[in-house]
Amino acid sequence: MAKLNLTKNITQKHISDLFWEYDRMSSSGQFTLDSLAVLHNLETNAQLEERLSKMSKEEIKQELEKS
Repeated sequence: MAKLNLTKNITQKHISDLFWEYDRMSSSGQFTLDSLAVLHNLETNAQLEERLSKMSKEEIKQELEKS
């Protein structure tokens, strides 16, 4: 069970990291990444952009420092 949780955490991290390349991906790559995010209970690019649009620059800075 611990190995399964570790694998899940690593997979979620890799999916999150891929969002840094989102704008460079093809539309099918973006769709696939968003689908993987949904399957792993992570924010899609649209959800992230919506959340960030409601935050101040200081809040965004704090959010980036957390990760």
